[in-house]
Amino acid sequence: KPAEVKNNNSTKGKKHTTDKRLTESTIAEYIHSLRTFWRWCVKKSIAQGNPFESVELHKQNGIREYLTIEELRTLIDTPTKYRVREPFLFSCFTGLRWSDVVALRWCDVEECGGRTRIRFTQQKTQTHEYMDLNTQAVALMGERRADEERIFNVGSLSCTSNCNTQLTKWVQSAGI
Repeated sequence: KPAEVKNNNSTKGKKHTTDKRLTESTIAEYIHSLRTFWRWCVKKSIAQGNPFESVELHKQNGIREYLTIEELRTLIDTPTKYRVREPFLFSCFTGLRWSDVVALRWCDVEECGGRTRIRFTQQKTQTHEYMDLNTQAVALMGERRADEERIFNVGSLSCTSNCNTQLTKWVQSAGI
């Protein structure tokens, strides 16, 4: 028998979410996920209605900020005890997303015509890519290890919030 869902539950959920001081964009992503889940429930006859169908999404496009060359140089010159340094700078020199950088293994690295190249699958799009690396990016990888090892040993930094915490502390210590 399909579950009965009352429409007023969705607004309570949104109020609870906003009490945690999340951005409107994050709230919109949560509501989108819930709406998708409830659509599936309705399709499978688990529920009769979708309480999130009428909830308006107010996703705001954030303003992207970029490091200047001088800020990047300052970061390079600022020592840090955090493991975020090399993978973050590698991301700056390659343009790769954090998720793609931390997923790289030594088996993804090849020498080709005197250049160092990485082969990887983008985590977000699942597309296969090749990229020739500049000398700064190659230097950040350090000494080659076993093929199955990750290039950057980030441990708990694979979690974005842990990464952001360490990155924020490093950037603040650099005066940026």
